[in-house]
Amino acid sequence: MGQDISKSACLVKIHEVSDLFVPYVSAAITRLKYLHKGIDFSFDGGVIWAAGVPETQCASLRSDVAHALYREKILQDSAPLRQAIYTKLLGK
Repeated sequence: MGQDISKSACLVKIHEVSDLFVPYVSAAITRLKYLHKGIDFSFDGGVIWAAGVPETQCASLRSDVAHALYREKILQDSAPLRQAIYTKLLGK
């Protein structure tokens, strides 16, 4: 996913991802790249890595990654329910 950042001087292990959240990693990283321009995210070996992270941003970035994973899981898990509501309300 993305370019190879393994040789980056500023590589930070951001978040270990449990198997439950692996299906949501790609979408979460896509969102994170939009929110954190200049930081290169990758997923390898069950871990989300980031390159180009200012030291002062590490704690907030870890929080943002966890939030993005949960947000994506909730969004995808609730899609059938939302669709059923739309169908009922709009009659389609």
